[in-house]
Amino acid sequence: MAMGLRASAAVVAALVVVLISAPATETKAQNLSAVPVNSGAMARAISGYRLSHGRPPVVVSPRLNALAQQQAMAMARVDRLSHNVAGPLGTRLRAGGYVWRAAAENVAAGQKSAEAALAAWKASSGHRQNLLRSGVTQIGIAAVRNGNSRYGVYWTLILARPR
Repeated sequence: MAMGLRASAAVVAALVVVLISAPATETKAQNLSAVPVNSGAMARAISGYRLSHGRPPVVVSPRLNALAQQQAMAMARVDRLSHNVAGPLGTRLRAGGYVWRAAAENVAAGQKSAEAALAAWKASSGHRQNLLRSGVTQIGIAAVRNGNSRYGVYWTLILARPR
């Protein structure tokens, strides 16, 4: 009987941990909201930057916008800035039905506007290389706000070229 009581106590302890942890996760998820982004204006701004560096312009891809939204949502949900929080970029593109020849991704957190995120990417050598990457022709951009996070807003920009 003592073994049965210990096992029951362990199950109860595990349930208590789950029940205590669940509201914090649910509360965080309830504070997630998409941030409106004018992807056309961002494509024009990125294209202008690319043209000033001898690169061709880019256009908006609704599919890349949706994939960027998924990545921004995943980062906001776990309150972590990471390229791989929803899986590697190539895997995410394939799962989303985007067959690509070239692809790159910029992520950011904390910027209050798309223009501020773009300025941060231009100021970072690795992100700037992605903005100027040859061979990309399309972009998708999205942002998600988490009212309970340390950064507030999470940004994702995907630059790619379909096959």
